[in-house]
Amino acid sequence: MNDMSEMSGSLRKRRLAPEDLANPQLLRLLLRLGLPAMFGLSINAAHHTINMVFVGMIGEDQIAAIMIVLPILMLIAAFGEGIGVGVATEVGRMLGAGNRSRAGAIASISLAAGVAFGAASALTLVAFPDLLLFGATPAIEPLAQHYLMIIAISVPLTMAQIILDFLAIAEGNARFSMWTLVACFALNMILDPIMIFGFGLGLEGVAIATILSQLVALSIYGAYHIRRLGAVRLSLDWRLADIRTLRPVLAVGAPTTLTSLTTAGAIAIMVSLAATYHGEAGIAGIGIALRLLAVGTLPVIGISLGAQSILSFAWGRGDMARVLSATRILTAVTSAVSGTCGLTALAFSKELASFFTNDVTAIGIAGQAIVATHLPLLLFGLRQTVLILFQAQGRPKAAVAIGLAQNGYLLFPLLAFLPPFFGFSGLLAAMFLASALTGLLSAVCLVRSLSALRQRSTSRLTSIRPYPAFVHERMTMNQSINPHDLGAHAVADDLFTPVDPAAFNAVSPPIFQTSLFTYDSYEAMEDVFAGRTRNYIYSRGDNPTVREFELLVARLEGAEDGRAFSSGTAAITSTILSLVQAGDRVVAVRHLYNDVYRLLVKLLDRLGVAVDFVDPADHDEVRKALSGAKLLYLENPTSFVFELQDIAALSAMAKEAGVTTIIDNSWATPLFQKPIQHGVDIVIHAASKYLGGHSDTVAGVVVGSKEAIARINATSYPYVGAKLSPFEAWLLLRGMRTLRVRLKEHERSGLLLADRLKQHSAIARVRHPAFQDHPGRATLSGYAGLFAFDLNPDIDVARFVNSLRDIRLGVSWGGPETLVVPAKVALQIPDRMTSFIRFGVSEQTVRFAVGLEEPELLWNDLQQALHAARR
Repeated sequence: MNDMSEMSGSLRKRRLAPEDLANPQLLRLLLRLGLPAMFGLSINAAHHTINMVFVGMIGEDQIAAIMIVLPILMLIAAFGEGIGVGVATEVGRMLGAGNRSRAGAIASISLAAGVAFGAASALTLVAFPDLLLFGATPAIEPLAQHYLMIIAISVPLTMAQIILDFLAIAEGNARFSMWTLVACFALNMILDPIMIFGFGLGLEGVAIATILSQLVALSIYGAYHIRRLGAVRLSLDWRLADIRTLRPVLAVGAPTTLTSLTTAGAIAIMVSLAATYHGEAGIAGIGIALRLLAVGTLPVIGISLGAQSILSFAWGRGDMARVLSATRILTAVTSAVSGTCGLTALAFSKELASFFTNDVTAIGIAGQAIVATHLPLLLFGLRQTVLILFQAQGRPKAAVAIGLAQNGYLLFPLLAFLPPFFGFSGLLAAMFLASALTGLLSAVCLVRSLSALRQRSTSRLTSIRPYPAFVHERMTMNQSINPHDLGAHAVADDLFTPVDPAAFNAVSPPIFQTSLFTYDSYEAMEDVFAGRTRNYIYSRGDNPTVREFELLVARLEGAEDGRAFSSGTAAITSTILSLVQAGDRVVAVRHLYNDVYRLLVKLLDRLGVAVDFVDPADHDEVRKALSGAKLLYLENPTSFVFELQDIAALSAMAKEAGVTTIIDNSWATPLFQKPIQHGVDIVIHAASKYLGGHSDTVAGVVVGSKEAIARINATSYPYVGAKLSPFEAWLLLRGMRTLRVRLKEHERSGLLLADRLKQHSAIARVRHPAFQDHPGRATLSGYAGLFAFDLNPDIDVARFVNSLRDIRLGVSWGGPETLVVPAKVALQIPDRMTSFIRFGVSEQTVRFAVGLEEPELLWNDLQQALHAARR
């Protein structure tokens, strides 16, 4: 029974789970995201249309009263839509970059700000209703004012619902957004006639129905986030100073806010002009046309909102080809939908108007207005595609230019010029021309944007040329990578992208196997020693081949600079020594790599530096330990028991305490984890492992900001002498060209064998990050082939290891061969100075480094060894 209930719960969670925004089936993904959003907003449009029909049954003065209040509500909702678009874009980018904690912080603070703004707006409406009803006639004003006083209660609820809806779409869960909207608006449509006619409340009933349906929608969203069904975690764990997080949200959402504000202002002006020429019938006629226009535009907006998460995610990953493909598909779909809606409205304009009112004058005016507003609707899909693309790219100025065109800088001059000369016909002409010109402007922008995307995606492919980047000029060694251009969105193809592609056309980089560099003159040498120019002097300091390797790793990690060493331990030691001095204190996670543990407790102790080890899952303990510390040292995961850490949260704590954060990223490599994007200051690799990948070199590398590397260069690197040789740097450059394909194979085989071991009767536990429900998984985009397992007590460790035939016994990992090393061996170290003994590792634990052999061969070897080792 419990299994059935768990299975049922799991199925429900999968149905409510967000889509995989990296799904290669782009059209299917766009439809799965866009169609629910389109359907949800279509329900919204249908609700408003049916609502107007009900209100029209009371009288056209009731429609006019709602149209007077509508611009006020649109003005307030404009800020909610702006925040929602900003949240969707920024959250999509953060999810694309793998930074879920940052995405959660942005969403939480934005939601709080939106609700606070809504509450302030509601108080303003209640306090100053007389000043806000622009264009109301004396007959309509009392109705409009009464409706406004009640509907003000819904304003903060509207803000919350808008932001939560955009958030669900941003994390790829348009289906949940759709069903929530369906529930909300279906309930609203049911309550409208009950409140209006059943209880005889009129417009007051319309407002109450809206408030009740919103409360239901917010309850659904509350349950969704409390049960953590989505990818983003909302939290109250933020401070007032964190409000600065709103800056990028507001910057991206500003075009939407300004567009909605100008639209509200434009509607108010158009309604006022219609009243001038045709009174209440004119207001009703324009209102009917605009309501029908919403029926046509909201589905298009819904599709584009679903696509926005795809575009933002792809842009965040730097995948220009995917952005281009998604834009093309979105253009085709939105154009088809807007064209169909526009042609349908044009063909049945008067019939559609008659659904809202029986007044012949109002129907005639509405028919003319429908033609004026819906003919340009054929181009609305282009406008919406360009707007969403600009928002995803983080181009607020370009988005503003498109967003403000139709109801802003194109419409207002036309309204000022045409109606005074041509009356009501001039009003209709202004509405038509503004929309048509916006469509043409959008078409031009779309053509140019597609061309630019084609060039960027093509140049990215043609740049995959593995020739090196050495001394095109002598200043080459001083060049560095801009992390905003390369590192922050680095993908696996950067493994082939040279730092300076202008140097050679050799498919394999040459080795500068030299100990020193000479000069053509005394003056040239003097300039270098005096610091007036930069050049290579002696390979213990710099070498072109080594420099190529350093900058390659820096680019992949999103860092500004790097420094290579003769081993990973040398890189760790030099980095720590550059940061601490006597009297300082270091905080480190437990279960560290044993040599690093011994470095911290033996060497640093002799230098007068204290060390505190913490459980990374106990954030209170970490926060307390960080107070007054100098350095936080992390491994995600740790090297033998594979304990995960929430590096984003720990880095944030360190920054608050003014502590520098270092992480050993050897396990994940830059392809599966980019710690700098999550707040880590310095990243270290034992390059002997996956970066080299062939078990034929020993090396280390550290990357970070220019300041961090300069500090290492000035305080420890020149004096330790742990330089990387040019030949080994060349081996690493060679190895990294296959890093992507090797890691995929390590991951595939590792997960397969880990899953089988987990089910084997001789295995007590499998220590693999993929099997851990931990926030630390959020920063990992893949899994290496290194993990551990605990043998049951009836399995003899020595006999198991000795029975292996194809799997070898040896330390290290990351090469093509599969290796095991039992913890029992490390526990025999004479001085017992190991993290195993201090923090507890079972003698039955065996570390397993899956190589590149066929997984079935390895599995057969494991099975026979486990069978042979039973006591």
